This record gives sequence, structure tokens and C-alpha cells, in this order.
Amino acid sequence: MGALASRLFTEGDAATVAKLENCATGRPTEMRSHFSKTENNKGEHILRVQQALKRVQENEPDLGIPGFQVNGIYDANFAKAIATYKAKRNILNYAKKIDDIIGIKTIRSLDSDAQRRKRQELEPRPNKQKPIPRPPRPNNSECMTDDEVPTGTVFDIQLIVGGSGGEIIEAGFFTFMIIDHMNRLSCLYTLTGAGFATPGLPVTPVGAGKPSRFELQPTKITRFGPIGGLGSITVGPPGSIIDPNNITLISLLSFGFRKGSDVLPSGRVTIRAFDTGPISLQGAGIQGGKFTCQNICRGSLGAEKI
Repeated sequence: MGALASRLFTEGDAATVAKLENCATGRPTEMRSHFSKTENNKGEHILRVQQALKRVQENEPDLGIPGFQVNGIYDANFAKAIATYKAKRNILNYAKKIDDIIGIKTIRSLDSDAQRRKRQELEPRPNKQKPIPRPPRPNNSECMTDDEVPTGTVFDIQLIVGGSGGEIIEAGFFTFMIIDHMNRLSCLYTLTGAGFATPGLPVTPVGAGKPSRFELQPTKITRFGPIGGLGSITVGPPGSIIDPNNITLISLLSFGFRKGSDVLPSGRVTIRAFDTGPISLQGAGIQGGKFTCQNICRGSLGAEKI
């Protein structure tokens, strides 16, 4: 068993878990393993620590931890929040001073806070007087606006339903679900566009494909698009139209993503061998156009909690 015990610090990809564990043990040296504005200052390991501190900030507002973004970057605001946390927890460095570095004592304290919060959630609560009934929450209470949504780095995308129609020159409409498992959020996206296809039936349906996972730099689940494309080539037994034995030779999904509120994409996600579901017609086609988030939270762009 390692030095850390909370699921936030012990689950995930091996490289991230190793960095967190090394920070808690000081291996190979404490200076090389700690996190700061200049050392180990970007990545999934920083995102995990930010999430742990964010929980402390939300659960103990009296500590006065200043605001910061959960973005996987050890910036100035996060450094101030770490220094405040260390001051409130009396975590001193070798010179008996407060600094903004995450070392052995700091990460172990955050790990302990994460475990303590989990135990409180699991412990049975004593019987109390029946509370006064509250009015039902509004329908959009289980959502977060774009400003509230934290960044993530690992997402799943799944084709829900869609289709294209026309002769050679086609129009298409497809609905996708994107899930951010780390932050437990989901978003519906649509790809509306046009393209080309081999002659066949007037309408080509697809849907209920398996989810595909992709990773990228810290990005909000609401910041994908605004362009995207879907292309595929399928074949099957001679003379068949819709057949479960169809074999997908090529299936590719591509769409942009934005770091902030920019209009133009900062990069592109490309998923090869993308699953378009069991219903697939023989032939070939490509669609391209607008890739747009459809979730609205309290009147603005947002994501659903899951």
C-alpha cells in the first residue's frame, strides 16, 4: 500500500498516480518530486491536486481559500490558494515558513482531507427532527453553466443517432453524447452538415455506437466545436442493404476544441475506427459542418451533472 489512500490520488493512469505518490514519499528526492510554479507545474497530477483543494474550499469556506481555476496548471492563483491552505493547516517548510509548494506534508494533508470527507459521506447520520419540506428544485438544478464547468482531460464520445440523405450530394444530422468522467458531466452535441456519398438509398441511418475515449490538454466539456466531420466506408454480403454482418473498413470522426471562449478552435480531436452503431448501409460517405453543444443551463451554455 502506498503513502496515499484517497481514490482521487490513487486511481487513474499509472504516470499520474506515480507522480502523486512520489510527491508524498519524496522520491527520488523531495525537491525533484514536489510540485510548484516552476517544478512539475502542469498536467493531470496538478489537476488532481486542484480538485482536492477545490473540495476543501467548498466544504470549509471559513478557511478563506482564495479562488482558482481547476485547469491542470500551477498558476499564480493556485499558488496563493495552496499558501493559504498551508497556513490554515500549519504546514511549514524546513525554514519554519509558509510557502506555496506542494510537498510531502501538503499532499498527505489533502489526501487526508479527501478521505475524511468520504468517511463523513458514508457514516450514518443521527436521527433528527423531520425537516420542513422544501419546494422542489428547478429542473435545471442538476446542471452547470459554462463558467462553472471545470476543465477535464479524458472524455468519452458516443454516437446516439443520426443519418444522411440525398443522391451523391447529401445533407446529414448526427447527435453525440460527450462525457467527462472525472467531473461527472455530460453534454449533447450535434453535427449538422453536408457532404458526398456513393449512390444508394435516399437515407442512411446510423446510431447506438460504442463510446470512444480521447485525451487532450485541459478543456471544458462545453468547448468542443464549432466544426466537425464524420466519414466512413462499409461493405457487406453481396445484395444486402442493412445487414448486421457489415464490416466497417474505415470510420473516422474529427472535431475541433477551444481552450477558452475563442471562436476558432485551438486544436482538433481525431478518432479513427469510430463506432457508428449496428445499423450501417453499404457504401461510403463523408459529412462535415457545424459541431455544436446543445445543453442549456439557466438560459446559457452548460453541461448536465451525472
